[in-house]
Amino acid sequence: MVSIIGTKYSGHDAGIFLLEKENEPFGLDKERITRQKHDINFPYECLEFVSNKLKGQNVVVAFSDSNVSLKSTVKECDKNFHIKDYLSWRKENIGEKTVKDNFTYKIASKIYRSKLVRPFDNYLTKNYLKKKVKSCLPNSKLIDVERYDHHLCHAAAAYHFSNFKKALSITLDGWGDYYCSRVFLCDDKIRYITGTRGEDSIGQTYTSFTEALGLTPNSDEGKVEALAAYGARDNDLYKKLREEIIVEGLKIKIKNKNLVKRELWEVEKVFKPLVQKYGDKDSAAAIQQVLEETGVKLIQNAVDEFGIKYLCFSGGVFANVIMNLKIFEEVKPKNMYIIPAMSDSGTSQGAVVLSALKHGFNISNFTKSEMPYYGPEYNEDSIKSAIEKFKDKIKVQISEDWTKHAAELIEKGNVIGIYHGKMEYGPRALGNRSILADPRDIKVKDVINHTIKRRVWYQPFCPSVLESERQRLFENSYKHKHMAIAFYVKEKYRDKIPAIMHIDGTARPQFVEKKDNPNYFSLLSRFKKLTNYGILLNTSFNLHGRTIVMTPEDALQDFIDCGLDYLFLEKYLIKVKK
Repeated sequence: MVSIIGTKYSGHDAGIFLLEKENEPFGLDKERITRQKHDINFPYECLEFVSNKLKGQNVVVAFSDSNVSLKSTVKECDKNFHIKDYLSWRKENIGEKTVKDNFTYKIASKIYRSKLVRPFDNYLTKNYLKKKVKSCLPNSKLIDVERYDHHLCHAAAAYHFSNFKKALSITLDGWGDYYCSRVFLCDDKIRYITGTRGEDSIGQTYTSFTEALGLTPNSDEGKVEALAAYGARDNDLYKKLREEIIVEGLKIKIKNKNLVKRELWEVEKVFKPLVQKYGDKDSAAAIQQVLEETGVKLIQNAVDEFGIKYLCFSGGVFANVIMNLKIFEEVKPKNMYIIPAMSDSGTSQGAVVLSALKHGFNISNFTKSEMPYYGPEYNEDSIKSAIEKFKDKIKVQISEDWTKHAAELIEKGNVIGIYHGKMEYGPRALGNRSILADPRDIKVKDVINHTIKRRVWYQPFCPSVLESERQRLFENSYKHKHMAIAFYVKEKYRDKIPAIMHIDGTARPQFVEKKDNPNYFSLLSRFKKLTNYGILLNTSFNLHGRTIVMTPEDALQDFIDCGLDYLFLEKYLIKVKK
């Protein structure tokens, strides 16, 4: 029996996705262990986390990003392995003695980039990765290390987990394996059609504006999206950008290459002056509108060319929920699927799918699940141990019917944390690691933003909604479960549930059915009985700057630090001692 681990090992969002023939899928991003957002380093901790589970098994490890060189692998993934050691490492591992020891870093960099050396470099990278994997899985037999294209991994995950028979799978992100977007035609096979090279990346342009606005690139793009709703659309900066960024067929073209981030100096030289001239809100509105129009045009062109209206989306740009809404409204697909792990962490999921197909797995056993509850789950002994660790700071009681109790506390104005079952895989909290509040109370937004989450004032909160409430509360929508697209709240309910709505009247919902999450469905149903609204404000259970809690210890530490009223840790109701 072979177990397959897909992994993202280079750049941001390192992690793993594990498939075993006998068990459910398991997905874990490194950031959830280290609590460093978008952790870029090699996922040692993730591999070690599953090492006991894989003891004695044959293992294949499938890496996304096929064209990452040893240089970037070393530079980004292992702080203890420096470029200056490259030549001695090469001699030690393959007996290479043709390069003089006095080569400078600059000269070595040119060699890394040369077409002559690339196959050799890829060979070295594979052997380097084998050593790293073996160090983390010492009691498993490593059969092989495989590498797959970045965008193919994105597209394969989105297509196969969509369960569509025939579809277009379209990727859009900052950069990966030299491309920022690719279009695939999928039925019994995944056929690559065409793509946009990284030098025309709308995603990188958006990230450059993120940095110029004083935010964290490759992390705070959602804040730019939120701020954009406060700016004037069709402003002068928008018109300037619209002239430079166009869509031709299935490719994006950026005429002015200064608009694609390369180095920090370009942000200082090109983007910050634009932000200073046009202001934060209008700058955010400008790049947001250009992104929306670019995404819609690209998708519409693909639909027109192939006549297929089943659409799968992946890549970090598809985390932009307003762009996704515009695609839904204007392209009018028959169905669309945005993979929950749309960012680079999702390439682990794609790599494992591609490898599983290669090794003869029946992947339909794994892809039929609609909800991405693929993360760790902790038993009662682990929870009791964590409670014992914090016993001097908390009061604990057992709440056997905890969903009823939670609904009652929320209805009375409390903000609570809930922690139960398996952790969500992907960036959204979907009811297992969540902070919940009453959507009818507009004041709760400021309480959570300022006191609990401690984040910028303009970020909106999302709702979890009973599927049976979807058509009652929202305008044109579809049965979406993963908070990856926004919809408009109906006008007559906007003053009834204001805490979950952005200034533009949109909300990013998770529509919940009983089969998705029985406990969470019960909580929402009980809140509806109390209030006539089967909807709750749901934000991820973490402090700003930390990642979503993974362990019971994480949950208790963040609970104590952030000022929540109550925490339900499975059946244990917890309150901080005064």
